[in-house]
Amino acid sequence: DPIALRPAIEELVSEMCILSELCQARQREWPAASGQVLLLLDECDHLIQQPHFQEAVAEILQRCPAYRVVFSTHQPMVGVAGGHFKVVHHSISGLAYDDAARLFLRRVQRPLRWDELLPLPSTGAGSHSDGASADEESAARAADAAATKL
Repeated sequence: DPIALRPAIEELVSEMCILSELCQARQREWPAASGQVLLLLDECDHLIQQPHFQEAVAEILQRCPAYRVVFSTHQPMVGVAGGHFKVVHHSISGLAYDDAARLFLRRVQRPLRWDELLPLPSTGAGSHSDGASADEESAARAADAAATKL
């Protein structure tokens, strides 16, 4: 709702200015530090295409020049709020199976059982008993290998 957005923008800009001032003070203490702030907004797919959201971002960037904004979305942004800011699309590929398995095992919030990590039994060359793909079985083997390394 564009009307409800105005108070939220004012509050956000106020908080961002406070943070920016803090960063500038730190920069005076530590000259090697940057006075810039990176704002990361994740999962913006539902907002990024909305013109009022793009205009709000343009206003925030104009009022807080020390900020840079990164949006994570599944779809590229269409439009650029009247050219008020530059949009750079950058695709990021997923993790390799071994890295994904290691990350999963480091982040899991409960103990795992070995049967959860072992590859699924196959019924023959190229066939997968439960519909699992070769990639899924490869990922399971990677998880098993990563678990033994932990």
